[in-house]
Amino acid sequence: MQKSICRLAVVVLMASPTLSFAQIDLSGTLLQANGNPMAAAHLVIQNGPQDTSLVVPVNSAGHFAFTLDEPGGYGLYATGVHHETLDMPLILTDQKKVELHIRLEENSFALSPDTLYVVLGASDEAVQMQRVEDGKYAVRLDAYADTLAYQIRYGYEPSEWRSDKILAGTMQDRLIFDDSGPFWDSEGDYFSVVDTQAETFVDITYDLSALPQHEPGPSFTSDPSAMARIAQVYLEVEERGRRIDFDGGFLNFMNSASRERGAVRRQIALEQDPLVRQWYLLRYFDDLPATLWPRHGRRLAREALESIPADSPFWSYEAWSPVGASNLMHRIARRLKGQELLSSYVRQVVEKHPDPDVRAQFLYFGLYSAESEGDEKTKWLYYSVLQDSHADTRTAEWARRDFDQDRQLQAGNPVPQFSFVSFDDPTVTITNVDFQGQVYLIDFWGTWCAPCIKEIPHLEEAYDRFTDSGFEILSVAFLDDPEDIKQFRENRYSMPWLHTRVTREDDNSIRDLFEITGFPRPILVDEDGFILATDDELRGNKLLDVIDAAYEGAR
Repeated sequence: MQKSICRLAVVVLMASPTLSFAQIDLSGTLLQANGNPMAAAHLVIQNGPQDTSLVVPVNSAGHFAFTLDEPGGYGLYATGVHHETLDMPLILTDQKKVELHIRLEENSFALSPDTLYVVLGASDEAVQMQRVEDGKYAVRLDAYADTLAYQIRYGYEPSEWRSDKILAGTMQDRLIFDDSGPFWDSEGDYFSVVDTQAETFVDITYDLSALPQHEPGPSFTSDPSAMARIAQVYLEVEERGRRIDFDGGFLNFMNSASRERGAVRRQIALEQDPLVRQWYLLRYFDDLPATLWPRHGRRLAREALESIPADSPFWSYEAWSPVGASNLMHRIARRLKGQELLSSYVRQVVEKHPDPDVRAQFLYFGLYSAESEGDEKTKWLYYSVLQDSHADTRTAEWARRDFDQDRQLQAGNPVPQFSFVSFDDPTVTITNVDFQGQVYLIDFWGTWCAPCIKEIPHLEEAYDRFTDSGFEILSVAFLDDPEDIKQFRENRYSMPWLHTRVTREDDNSIRDLFEITGFPRPILVDEDGFILATDDELRGNKLLDVIDAAYEGAR
């Protein structure tokens, strides 16, 4: 083992993998489901081994052509005006030429409006439209310039965190593509632009009959065919994940999860193409939640690490997200029996993969895995390689927040100064000074976070047991709209303590202040404002023991 570790350090620090590839020419069509071209359409290619970001316009006949410099796992967004954006993997191996033919489906919500608003591109101001006849809406707007750019929003209340239902209009002199993204949401990427010709006002009309009507889709074909097959598997397993019943109780969840996982296992057993089978294995672990019966998961986890090459382009696709590859490896590792194969695979990927983002995420996973195994030598080796070779990445920053010996958020240090607006009474400000003389827990969480929700019964028990001693909890919600929190506390857990919500504007600054790399993040603070414990030390039943010890020590 020592020899392997030393070899890893030499390989990674002295020479990162470099490969030379011929360019790949890609061409094809992007059309409506009925085969007709759209008024405006684009492809966006992102990520890949060199963090590509390429916007490809589609011509008036629906044709496109572009070139990529090397193979790898890319993310492809196919977007067209008044159609659902399709996001799919683009996995390139040794091909020199590739044909893609894609057809999009219409926006599912577009033909059933409730209330419609014109949203002005210059100011984000929303103005309600009036229904003038069946299927037609209109509004008169002041014209402040020679042109007016706008979109149509379905429903008024915009969300800070969820995608708004928003499209280009049906009345325009031209369409403009917003290439700033994000492209994965349900918000349209096109603006309608009207030339006002120095008029004092402009009448905007929106005609539902001009929208695509109940088209099937999406669909795609490719040459070579394996590329389309990989995309089909991606959408198929993703859809099976959506069918799992998370809200119908434990038994419904287990039954639906077992049914969908079983269906994918049968597809894996039948698949003859090695590349597609490898992709099925990754989707099985990435898109479907685990059940209580690990037998099948153990067999497939072993097959995944034994069959997927260490330099697979699939890992570049997974690394599209800053934690995509590391999180997927965590899911595989939970089902794997034995550490030797896992450790060996991590070393091989770090040594061989041409994508630096993949190598960084595997180092990140490897150091956490080594810590859980009590392997301090390997943990600090991976940490040092990550900081030396990938210092400017978010992955290295997250590792510093959790492992740097001089980090702020650790036991014995003062809690950072903070000031939050109370969720239940916006006229009240909650600061660290308010808690002087109290033991309290700061609970960073979200209604969308299953591990956070799992901890709530332990928080409730701690609150009930220690509240008479002055114990308090401050729950700080991330990535939630106010209505999400309100509904959660009304329908699931009341959480009868202090609450606040982090807005999108403050999200990054609060994460930086409290060195947050994941959720939940609990921080226990003593009467003098010093941190007693954080993170796993406060999860599950350990929370009560640590709080009890804090009060015992204060007596």
